[in-house]
Amino acid sequence: MDAVIFQFFVHLLTQLPVFVVFCVGLRMAWYQRASQPEVARLTSWALNILLVNAVGMTGLSMALSRYGLARGWSGSAIQTAFTLLSVVRYLIEAGAFVFLLRAIFHGPAHLASPARADTPTQARPRGCLGLVLGAVLGALSGAVLAFVLGEPIGMALNIRTFEGERSFFIAFVLGPLFALIGAMTGVIVVVIQRRLQR
Repeated sequence: MDAVIFQFFVHLLTQLPVFVVFCVGLRMAWYQRASQPEVARLTSWALNILLVNAVGMTGLSMALSRYGLARGWSGSAIQTAFTLLSVVRYLIEAGAFVFLLRAIFHGPAHLASPARADTPTQARPRGCLGLVLGAVLGALSGAVLAFVLGEPIGMALNIRTFEGERSFFIAFVLGPLFALIGAMTGVIVVVIQRRLQR
């Protein structure tokens, strides 16, 4: 039972960048609820649905796999069950994206008046310090996640521990890969936050 719980949390950790984006989006929606209540409400609904769907479907996928193996299902039966589960997951995600689209296009569009439009002399470039910090923090988080998940991933890929093969795989493959993904996620989060604050 402990191994199942550990495996469940390992699967959740692999989705950590997505969960970070969901949490940041929920925080932004919370701060926008006074000025744009309907947009904040729709966005919160969408992100909560996506968050619960990601966690719930991870648990259901693991439970379905174990249940099918325990019942002696054939490979085609297990594949059919996972296909049906994927259909349900995508339907739920489609519903969440409907909420997001309604939030994006909610209300009439207001055109900026020419007097308030930014001219080339008025527009100021935004600093890149936030982007750099987001990338650095994301890269560090990704590297830490790589070393946390490196051992289970190495075992799943049947990488031997002979002469440190698995350690080299973690340090020179998973580490840079997860750091790159984390850096990109950090930059995306900063860019989205800046756009919402305009």
